[in-house]
Amino acid sequence: ALDAWMTVAGFTFQIFFDFSGYTDIGRGSALLLGYKVPENFNWPFLAANLTEFWHRWHISLSTWLRDYLFIPLGGSRVGPARARFNTMLTMILGGLWHGAAWHYVVWGAFHGVGLVASKEWGDFVRKTPFLSKLRPSPIWHWSGVTLTILFLFMAGILFRAKDLPEAIKITQKLFTTSSGGEVLALFLQSTLPLSISLYIIYLLVRKTSENLKLSKNSLKRPLLSLGNFWDQSLPTQIAVYAGTALLILGFAPMYVAPFIYFQF
Repeated sequence: ALDAWMTVAGFTFQIFFDFSGYTDIGRGSALLLGYKVPENFNWPFLAANLTEFWHRWHISLSTWLRDYLFIPLGGSRVGPARARFNTMLTMILGGLWHGAAWHYVVWGAFHGVGLVASKEWGDFVRKTPFLSKLRPSPIWHWSGVTLTILFLFMAGILFRAKDLPEAIKITQKLFTTSSGGEVLALFLQSTLPLSISLYIIYLLVRKTSENLKLSKNSLKRPLLSLGNFWDQSLPTQIAVYAGTALLILGFAPMYVAPFIYFQF
C-alpha cells in the first residue's frame, strides 16, 4: 500500500512542479517583454481546506470558473440547496474542460463534493462554540492542511488515470499490504525524496522572498540571504550562475518529457 501512496503523492507534486514551473517560465518571459502576468499558484499545498486550495491553485482557471459559470448560475446568493448544485455543476464542467472523458467528470464531481463538504463543515464549526475555539490553534490548522492534501492525493488518481477502471485499480492498491523493506527500497530509488526536498526549498525561498524589504520599484528576487541579486558583486553573481548551471546539469534527465498540462 505504501508504494501506491508514494506513487500518488509523487504525481501530485509532479503536476504541481510541472504546471507551476512552466507557468513561471511564461510569466518570466512576459516580464522580459515588459508585461506582468498575474501569479497562478500561491502555496496551494498549505491550504487548510479545499475552498482555500482553489483560491491558491490554477488561479486563472478557478477565477474563470467563478466569474463565468458559478456566479451566472446564481453563485451562493441563492438558497443552500441551489448553491450546492451550482458548486457541483461548476466543478463538473471544470472537469470536462480538461477532457471529454468520464474520469475527468468524476474528478470534477469529486472536487464538487469536497467543496460542498468543506463549506458545510466550516458553517458547522462556526456555529459550534467548542469547535470555533479550536480553530485558531496550530494543530487545527495543520490537521486541515493534512486532510486537504490527502483529499488531493485521492483526486489526483482520477486525474492521472487513463480511465475509471484504472483509477479504481490504483485506489484498491492504496489499501493492500506490502513489506516495509520493499517500500523503503522503492522510496530510496524514487524521485519522491527529491520532489519533497525541492518543495520544502520552494517554500523557504518563497517565504524569504516575501520577507525581503525591497523597494516598490524592485522585483522580489527569492535568493535567500543574497537580497537584491543585481546589487551583488560580479564574483557573487558568477558563483550563483555557475552553481545553478551545475544543479541543472546534475539533475537533468536523459529524456525530457513534455509538460503534462500541454495536452489541455
